[in-house]
Amino acid sequence: MIIEFCGPPGAGKSTLAHALAIQLRRDGHHVSLPLEAMSPRRPRVQRIARKIFAAAQEGVLHPLASGRVVGVVARSNQASPRDVVVRSGNWLMLRSALRQARRHAGISILDQGVVQELCSLGYMGRPYANVDIADPGASGLGPDLIVVVNIDLSLAEERIEARPGRESRIERRGLNLRSELVRQAALVGSLRGEWLDRFGKRIPTQVRFVANDPDGPRPSVAELASQCVPTAPVGPTPSSPPTNGHHVRSSSRRTSAFRSERRKVNSVATS
Repeated sequence: MIIEFCGPPGAGKSTLAHALAIQLRRDGHHVSLPLEAMSPRRPRVQRIARKIFAAAQEGVLHPLASGRVVGVVARSNQASPRDVVVRSGNWLMLRSALRQARRHAGISILDQGVVQELCSLGYMGRPYANVDIADPGASGLGPDLIVVVNIDLSLAEERIEARPGRESRIERRGLNLRSELVRQAALVGSLRGEWLDRFGKRIPTQVRFVANDPDGPRPSVAELASQCVPTAPVGPTPSSPPTNGHHVRSSSRRTSAFRSERRKVNSVATS
């Protein structure tokens, strides 16, 4: 089983992903964090080296699919050649992690996955022209469950400003934090809807929404674990490739929600 978190910067995706992993292990599940070795919490040189290795491995073992990924990124109107290289590397790294997760005997948790990478790709490029890059294919390179982390954006802004480093492009580019958070939150929701509409039935993918405001109805980690995973421990067999099925929302409701979110993104981008 693959669980992916998504949400705006500062929502607490990584914190919740790690807390969920700890809780599920306590509950007897076999849990892995495929992206942990490449997270911003690791030393920079070590993190970059492991990203390069994972991306290179994906390129060597799956050259045709990797070539298509790089081609999509190259045509996505990124701001600079450096952005093309970084986004291509991140996609190849993610695909490598998803392959590893599909082979994993148990539960794999990603603090960011296909939805978040689609947002990163569309943030400075064309948001809706590149969704096919996240086609899960026959290998099922996509999440079984998407956990959407919702947060009051004023709190997300405070968290980002309190960070010791600059993890997101909003911070590195010195843009207006609040307006960019509004834009990213809308973009994440819109691209999540489009990915589900195109590919969600193949896995099939389910969705859970989690509020991460300290003063709001935030679930405990134990409650989150019970919402995300069946009671019986998951393992020891690897996560199976996708089959035809249905996920939690009907296509018509999802399409309507996606169109609404897309209008929000377009209105924010043009304001």
